[in-house]
Amino acid sequence: MALSIASEDICQGSTAPRRADPAHHLYRAKLVRIATGLQEDAKVIVTKTSWKRWTKARWTGAPRLLRVGCLAVLTMLCCERVVLAEETRRIAFSFADAPMGDGPLLNGLERTETLIAALETADIHGAAFFVLTQSLVHDPDGAARLRAYTGAGHVLANHTHTHPWLRETAPTAYLADIDLAAEMLRPFDYVQPYFRYPYLDEGNTREKRLNVVDGLTARGLSNGYVTIDTYDWYMQALVAEAIEAGHQIDMDKLEQVYVEVLVETIDFYDALAVQTLGRHPAHVLLLPRQ
Repeated sequence: MALSIASEDICQGSTAPRRADPAHHLYRAKLVRIATGLQEDAKVIVTKTSWKRWTKARWTGAPRLLRVGCLAVLTMLCCERVVLAEETRRIAFSFADAPMGDGPLLNGLERTETLIAALETADIHGAAFFVLTQSLVHDPDGAARLRAYTGAGHVLANHTHTHPWLRETAPTAYLADIDLAAEMLRPFDYVQPYFRYPYLDEGNTREKRLNVVDGLTARGLSNGYVTIDTYDWYMQALVAEAIEAGHQIDMDKLEQVYVEVLVETIDFYDALAVQTLGRHPAHVLLLPRQ
């Protein structure tokens, strides 16, 4: 059940609060079309646990998983019309900030149940849930939700206790936060020796970065890096703002926009990887906070 991450592949860590790339700027332009119904039919890549060379098929309308917190990425895996190309590629599914609290669309327990069902339908096993352990203090169902993930064949990993920026934190305090998270994860099964930097922030100085890398090595932890950052946190925030403002959301259009942006983002990062490495690496996809 170990998370498959190849150490020789891309290791992406940002020293800026948020990277600027084409995928990020697509969100706001496309979201303005959600309520007006002007969004054209979404194009998606269809895949199972492994994924295929970018062959786009018209999406015929699978379950409306955006209602469970921007999970249309899993919807696209259950399409009725499938076009597969010859070249097989690999991608690892990972989720951040588990177990996430209640949202404007579903509460935490409902989100967990629906996500597990969607992963099973898509035949995706061994997804990694990077745990923000302070959520276990605030969410009475948090521990049960993590055990539901592992009981369904997925794994857990360390994402710190308080989600600090490394750029704003001394290495000793940062490593102590990791240790606290590790202690709180001790009672759980299938905790893998991976660590994901909050905000993908690996520090703003070489000395700080190397101090934490040495600390992770001493603890037997490897970097749970990300090669594809979809910025769905941005879309999720805009949807939450719209709901709070009383706007009516066209969920069908929102699903289509999400899938289209996700595919374009994957395409962008894979092309960048090929340009840099000369090959298609085993990618790690960062998905919505759970």
